[in-house]
Amino acid sequence: MDKISLWVVVSAALADSVNPCEIGILTMALLHIIFAYGKEKVLSIGLTFSLGVAISYFFYGIFVAHIFKYIASIRIIVGIAAILLAVPRMVYTLKGEELKLTPTPLRPIVGGYLRKGNVWYALVGGLLAGFILMPCSSGPYYVILTLLSHDIVTVRLKAYVWLALYNAIVVLPLVVITLAAHFLMDVTKVKEYKDKLVPLLEWASSLILLALGLYVLTQM
Repeated sequence: MDKISLWVVVSAALADSVNPCEIGILTMALLHIIFAYGKEKVLSIGLTFSLGVAISYFFYGIFVAHIFKYIASIRIIVGIAAILLAVPRMVYTLKGEELKLTPTPLRPIVGGYLRKGNVWYALVGGLLAGFILMPCSSGPYYVILTLLSHDIVTVRLKAYVWLALYNAIVVLPLVVITLAAHFLMDVTKVKEYKDKLVPLLEWASSLILLALGLYVLTQM
């Protein structure tokens, strides 16, 4: 098994959790739900969406790990790709812009499911978001999957525990936004905080991605 520590998994997951696509869509959808259906639906919709994202991301990781296992130079590819992605993301963030890695027309598909105000539609929206909106922040996930691919393919329990922990952390911001919108404040305030914090967090996540790219290249 590749040597992988808790701090590597947690730092990568925290970087991946700053997904401006998913965070933005969930915030706007919750705002719509409050005005269209009432605040009582916020909790069920937001948490179900988060669950859908975690499920799809988890199984996507297993699928990718099986592919990575049979690519001999995957560490070099992923390490270099992480560095090449991190640098422009940091530049774009400092300029106050978003590096769009997901085709814009696909984003309303997820938002449309959320705005229906139904938990089953929210679950489908979350499952789709795990795939459609994943490119917005998933660079760190590929680094972790590179390190875990052998043990995921050979079905070693520890690798699946790392994967589950990773995905629980990834959806943490979505859960926090949902809880804040339901219990603590008006969702418009949540949107204000999101607009202020996400650029800073995205820059930090890009810095972590850069470090992860260098890390995986040194673990040859």
